[in-house]
Amino acid sequence: MKTEPDFVDQSDTDFIIQDNILKGKEVPLSTEYTNIGKLLLDRMKAKPDLVGQISNDFYELIARIQ
Repeated sequence: MKTEPDFVDQSDTDFIIQDNILKGKEVPLSTEYTNIGKLLLDRMKAKPDLVGQISNDFYELIARIQ
């Protein structure tokens, strides 16, 4: 049974509670990137103080602050 969204007590919040699930506001999907590699490279270049590593064995991105 679907219920109507119930906005949290604050009127300026971006969260709603629907079916006892806390949901954030919906934002449109960006179509700027069609290649995950380019997206990761650009994000790493944007923050050169961070150290990033992509592990081919586990297909996961490991990032930590240096």
